[in-house]
Amino acid sequence: MDATTDPLGKLREELAQILEVEGVERDQKLVEFETWDSLAALSIVAAVHSDFHVILRSEELAGAKTIGNLEDLVLSKLPR
Repeated sequence: MDATTDPLGKLREELAQILEVEGVERDQKLVEFETWDSLAALSIVAAVHSDFHVILRSEELAGAKTIGNLEDLVLSKLPR
């Protein structure tokens, strides 16, 4: 699986790895993850850039309160 054939699957794998959990669901709040901190946020920005060639600005990431918000943000920036 790669970012072009299953972008949500790839993103969820990356988020689970960064947040040190088995898996993530759309309705989970980022602040409720034990490992959510500034380093996790930077790791997400770097992973999204590396895997999807998408640049997330800090204010955009700060506006994403849930996994679903983050998924929607990344998907909205992918070329169609």
